[in-house]
Amino acid sequence: MKEYMIGKALCELRKHFNISQRELAKDICDQSLISRIEKNEIYPSAPLLYELSKRLGVDINHFFTDHNKPIHRVDYSEEFCKQVRTLINNRHYQEAYIMIKKEEKSPLFRNKELNRFILWARGVCVFYIEDNLLEAIEFIDNALSIHETTEKNYCEEEIEILISKAIFYSEKDQYREAVEVFLEALHQFKRLPFSGDKKIQMRLYYNISKSYFQQKQFTDSIEYAVKGIKEGIENHHFYLLGHLYYQKGESHLYLDERELAISNMKEAIWLFQKTKQRVLYDYVIHEIEKISSNVHPKDFADVN
Repeated sequence: MKEYMIGKALCELRKHFNISQRELAKDICDQSLISRIEKNEIYPSAPLLYELSKRLGVDINHFFTDHNKPIHRVDYSEEFCKQVRTLINNRHYQEAYIMIKKEEKSPLFRNKELNRFILWARGVCVFYIEDNLLEAIEFIDNALSIHETTEKNYCEEEIEILISKAIFYSEKDQYREAVEVFLEALHQFKRLPFSGDKKIQMRLYYNISKSYFQQKQFTDSIEYAVKGIKEGIENHHFYLLGHLYYQKGESHLYLDERELAISNMKEAIWLFQKTKQRVLYDYVIHEIEKISSNVHPKDFADVN
């Protein structure tokens, strides 16, 4: 993107989120400066453009085509975050928590982005180590309160933090609260001004469908499974596609629509075979055998 287009790009992003110049400028610069930048009267300094990009929830590279490295990158802190995230993804919560406690007071983690990461990671660890929902939610809400964006828009990282909050509710069988947060995360994902990580979107559709199913809202569960399946097919994305077909089939089963249930579960079988998920493949075959034997739906288990 050429220099003279930065003002235009800034204006387009701001209007996309329905953010006023005053809201964008708050605690960063004067509103008049935003106006002059958008009119291409002046060129923003690199630190100013960085702060504005964080407020809008986009990488500073969004304003360029030469893929310049983002400003304010600290290799050590990035490696730390990567290691903690890997430990959490692998469910090694105790190890992750030890790392967090050692580093959380380091001066390197005083900037908003890294502090938000620390709060999120602590929330996850507290939830799974101490089984403390209230404290975990408090950490998550504190992380979300560190806005580099405005209250009208979220960046991808903030959306993922919302997903963690919804999962906490879901794992405590508070499905109504989980659905509410999942739907908010989906709404924010759709408002991203660029094509976001499709895995996030697929996770949202699956978890919304699953949470509705847990509340016995089978029609709603099917609706969101269908949306997820459509998204996966259109984008040639297999991630969680088999799970969505199975979830849809399970909801049809509880609506006493056995043919539709079997049809969707067969799609799930094909996908689990193609993606080499042998355990899930065998599991769904066994579930179809139950349906064929007229086993009552209450005897079915979750695909997970």
